[in-house]
Amino acid sequence: MSYWVEKLEKLIDENKKQEPKLKVQDIPELPLSKFAGRNLAFEIYSNVLKCNVWFCSNKDMVKQLKKDNPEAICYTTEELRNLIDRKVTYEGLKQIYNAKVSFPIQH
Repeated sequence: MSYWVEKLEKLIDENKKQEPKLKVQDIPELPLSKFAGRNLAFEIYSNVLKCNVWFCSNKDMVKQLKKDNPEAICYTTEELRNLIDRKVTYEGLKQIYNAKVSFPIQH
């Protein structure tokens, strides 16, 4: 087999192992475990908080987002898991949000 055919077959095999490209409409359906493994950040409007917040798959995405938008309020996958595990109430979520606004973390 030729060198170039082997290279091409190897590339095709590697691409098959990669997850398919993600579409915007697929993001809300991602389990947190899959979300955490990607470099993603997306903004949502929270009816509870009456404002926009960002969900970031990891701390690197928070750092990148904060460079462009220092005032952005971000929740990482880890934080989202904690909110779910602790069954945070609407009032609790508002208190956490207010703390994030009052005491922003510098990245």
